[in-house]
Amino acid sequence: MLNVENLDDRLVLDTSDYNEVYNWCQFLNCSEETLFVSMYYSGNSIVSIQSFLSENKEWLEKNNFQL
Repeated sequence: MLNVENLDDRLVLDTSDYNEVYNWCQFLNCSEETLFVSMYYSGNSIVSIQSFLSENKEWLEKNNFQL
């Protein structure tokens, strides 16, 4: 299990590793599309993605944003 209290901006999502993408989608409770749109707006830092999702997840999923 991931310990999110110890995450920092140096932890970045490796989009070339499908298992890593899948695991972060599970952890963040979002689709791959939502994850990638969040990365587009916030960068690939897990902390930034999580922060962006916490404020915008409903908006992203409601509007079905895709890249």
